[in-house]
Amino acid sequence: METFEEVQSPNHETEELTRMKNKKRLIVDDGDRDGGDHPTALFINIRYAEGIDNPINTTGRHYCVLYWLNPIHEFRTRVVHTLLNPSWNEVDVIPLPIRNHTHDYSGFLNLEILRFGSPTDPGPSSGVSIAGRARVPLPKEPFCEIVGRFGLVRPDAQGHKAEAGHIVLSMELTNRDNPGGMDG
Repeated sequence: METFEEVQSPNHETEELTRMKNKKRLIVDDGDRDGGDHPTALFINIRYAEGIDNPINTTGRHYCVLYWLNPIHEFRTRVVHTLLNPSWNEVDVIPLPIRNHTHDYSGFLNLEILRFGSPTDPGPSSGVSIAGRARVPLPKEPFCEIVGRFGLVRPDAQGHKAEAGHIVLSMELTNRDNPGGMDG
């Protein structure tokens, strides 16, 4: 599990935070990103999140989005520092392996918005809290772009799921060599 130290001030980043900002992927084999002989890919643009924090209790916080199709291979956005509504606007391409003429994925894009470095979070000792989660169905047809605002949830104190804002993204299932209409 990744660990993060508390950020002392906006101008003094910890070594761990700096390392996270420079690291593109948490768990990805080199062969998984180059596409190899995977002709199909998911083009994704993670744009921004809204309503994930209470403005009254918000201080400058650090956020990134962890996302995956298969939990063995997780990807993440860059880390952003903001008071409200973090924005990434990052485009990524995830090659989709095909085994026995079928795609080897669950049919869902799983996302977690991670918040860290906040002295007000009662989260774990690692300093990382999940600000929200979503599970978004992948496009069923190639070259059909999905653009949307998807609801986030997070566990509350009683273990129930509570609404936690929204994430805005677009994605398209397409041929790796012909990305279609995805915008950046």
